Amino acid sequence: MTAGVIAIDWSGAKQRAAKKIWLAEFRNGQPFSVPTNGRSPGEIRDYLLQTRDECRKTIVGIDFAFSFPSWFVSHQQYNSAEEMWDHVERDRNGERWLEECCDPFWGRPGKKNPGRPDEEQFRKTDRDFLVKRIHPKSIFQIGGAGAVGTGSIRGMWLLRQLSREGFSVWPLQRQG
Repeated sequence: MTAGVIAIDWSGAKQRAAKKIWLAEFRNGQPFSVPTNGRSPGEIRDYLLQTRDECRKTIVGIDFAFSFPSWFVSHQQYNSAEEMWDHVERDRNGERWLEECCDPFWGRPGKKNPGRPDEEQFRKTDRDFLVKRIHPKSIFQIGGAGAVGTGSIRGMWLLRQLSREGFSVWPLQRQG
């Protein structure tokens, strides 16, 4: 059976995202394709589904945060990352958050970091790296150099759809 690894350099761009999303693929430990761009977010989803059907043992890595700090998920009245993905996908809330850039979000012109403590600004996994002097960016930063929030929010619908199609999203879901 073929085993594959797909690495995706995601983009939170609203316009011309296909130019900014890059994909590289390996099968059986060998390059299967050179890194390419040109696929829209929807085409990326379709490609992953097609590849899953061809290559059942595939690991996909996508470079965005899969959830928010737990206090924010609870504040939104959800019990899990999956419920949050539904919220972002279904209600267009992710786009509303990006447009309004209200606290706790920041980074748009005139919207400075509100200076929340690390426990509120970062997910636990991010805080673990802060101790080691690696400085991850907060998912709440949606503008400015190194912002990861926009891409994360605009990628959560993909996680929800892949999950519905049978992908396990680690570490939030275990393969059954």
